This record gives sequence, structure tokens and C-alpha cells, in this order.
Amino acid sequence: LDGNSPLKSLREAKTGHSYLLQGLQLDPQNYDLYYGLGILNYYVGNIKGLYGFLVSRIFFKGDKARGISELEKAAKKGLYAKFSAKAELFFILINMEKDFNKAIPLGYELLDKYPNNPEFNFLQTYSLSEVKRWPEALNLAEKIQERIEKGKGSYWEVLAPRHWHLLGKIYLDQGELEKARDYLGKAAAVKEKEFLWIQSLAFARLGMIYDLKPQREKAMEYYEQALQAYENGAGAALATRYLQSPYTR
Repeated sequence: LDGNSPLKSLREAKTGHSYLLQGLQLDPQNYDLYYGLGILNYYVGNIKGLYGFLVSRIFFKGDKARGISELEKAAKKGLYAKFSAKAELFFILINMEKDFNKAIPLGYELLDKYPNNPEFNFLQTYSLSEVKRWPEALNLAEKIQERIEKGKGSYWEVLAPRHWHLLGKIYLDQGELEKARDYLGKAAAVKEKEFLWIQSLAFARLGMIYDLKPQREKAMEYYEQALQAYENGAGAALATRYLQSPYTR
């Protein structure tokens, strides 16, 4: 939703939802329509609290589970929106639902179709690492590194810190702390404004390494740096969590 004009966004979403339903009534076999319905149902259904209650009363009631089901229909049977639905479902399963096992098969389908897409490669590598499929994760990470070094396609050098952080995370999760520290240290040195969220994550994971050593005072210094680098996002969330209680495996 447009943060500057949420009411306008919701009115447009309601109108779009109505048109999509009318389209299904006219042609129940048009599975591309489920792509739009799935997005609307999922994200409106994800609005929480009093605001979510008001939205469901004034506009329409979203449903996250229905949204995922509709996106799955479009991804399976859609004609024109098939891969758009797969991509949206892939992002939702990873970033919102944290259902990595369900996301991974979609990731491989997307990479078969778009092998040079950096975002699909990064997210697939991350998902594999989250379910401890280390060899597959490292294999994809190596391919990312090769493409960055060669400047292939959309793999610009500016993506290197994101790759270093990802490798650092994988080695940290495996317990290889020295390798993790080397890669995370490189990622933490990033200065580009658009990648400060990576710097924050790298600082937070460096703090986690020092909690494991254990060197609590050093760990807390890194957590504070994570918060200073980027106040919102996953790095800040990790730092806040482990400032309160040390990280343990």
C-alpha cells in the first residue's frame, strides 16, 4: 500500500478486487486473474490490529491463506502471469511466511527460467542456508561470486557486500566462526548508502560470533554499531534481541 496515501490505495485495491472477481465470473478458467486476487488477499489480510479491522469493514476482508492459495493457482495454471505469480509467492514464503522448505522448489523453477537474476539467486541461497542444505547453498554462493567477478548481466560489483554477508551467515550457521568473521568484516565495511542494511546485518552477526566466543562486551559493541548503521530492518532486530540476551547456538 502507498504509505503517503493509504486510503487511496485501499479504494483502488477494492475496485481492482471487484473487477477481478467479475472477470472470474465471466471466465472461471482464466487463472491469470488469481495472480491479482492472491496479491490483494494476502497483503490486505496481513494488515493487523485496529487498522486491519477497519480495512476489513470498510473495504474488503483480506485472507492470507486464501491469497497464497490463489497465487498457487496462478503459478500452476496461469498463462501469462505464471512466473509473476511464482516470483511473488517465492518472496512471500521467504520474507513473510519464513516457509523456506516450500519456497525452495519455487526458487529452482525461477532460476531455471531466469538463471541470471541476482535476487532469485540471493534468496534461494539464503533459503537453503536456513534449512541447513549447506552444499547447495555454498554452490549457489560460488556462482554468485563468479558472476560478480565477471560483471555478468546484472551482477554488478556493488553486490559484493551482500554476497560477503551471505557467506558470513552460512559459515556462522555452520559454526565456522573464523571464516564467518572474515566475510562479515568485509561486509561491515560497506559505505554505500543503499547497502547500509547489509552493514547493519554484518555488525549484528559479528556480535553473534563474539557472543559465542564468549566475549560479551565485544559482542555488545557490534550490536550497538548495527543499530547505528541502520535503525530498521533485520540487522536492528537481531541487535536488539541479543543486546537483551546473549546469542547462543
